Amino acid sequence: MENIKSKSKRSSFFIIMLIILLIIALLGATYSLFMYAKRGIKDNTIKTSSINFSFDETTNGISLKNALPMKDEVGKKLQKYDNESGYFDFTVSYDNTSSSARPVSYEIYITPSENNTLDGKYVKIYLTDENDLPLYDNGVKTFDQLEEAKTTDDNSKQLYYNSFTKSGKKKFRLRIWLSENYPIDNESKSFKLKVNVNAFEE
Repeated sequence: MENIKSKSKRSSFFIIMLIILLIIALLGATYSLFMYAKRGIKDNTIKTSSINFSFDETTNGISLKNALPMKDEVGKKLQKYDNESGYFDFTVSYDNTSSSARPVSYEIYITPSENNTLDGKYVKIYLTDENDLPLYDNGVKTFDQLEEAKTTDDNSKQLYYNSFTKSGKKKFRLRIWLSENYPIDNESKSFKLKVNVNAFEE
C-alpha cells in the first residue's frame, strides 16, 4: 500500500514538474519571439531624411489659357509680365542631418489637370536651373513626349530625375508654351499642370 502511495506521489510530483517546465518553456519561447520581433523591427527601421519642395507662387502649378503659338526660341525666353506667370520657379532641398541618413533619389514629375481641353502634344515643356541653363540635352519636348513618371500610376510625366548624396538644394524654372504647330481656331482651350516631387532612399 505504501509502495502504491509512494509511486502515486512520485507520479504526481513528476506531472507537476513537467507542467511547470512546460509553462517555463512556453514563457521563454514567447519572450524570445517577442524580443526577436522587437529587434527585427528596430534593426530594419530606416530613419529617413527629408526632401522639401517649395515654390514662390500661390499654387504648385502653371497653366496655358488662350495663349498664342510661338517658336521654341521665343518660348525658352518667356518672362513674367503683368502678374502673369511666364515661368514657374521652385526649389527641391535635402536635409541630411540624421546620422543614419543615406543618399536619396528624387523625381520631379508633372500631372495634368483632368479638365484640360488642350491636347498635350501641343504643349511645350522646358526646364532649366535658376540661371536659365537647360537641364535637357535633347532640347524642348512636348508634354506627350516626356517619359512616364516612375513613382506614380496616373498620367504623370517625369520632368527631372536625380539624387542628393548630402544636404543641399537645387532651384528650377519651368516654362510651358503653345507649339508653333498648333492649328489656330476660335475655340478657347486651356492646359494646366501641377509640379510634384517624390523621393526615396537608395
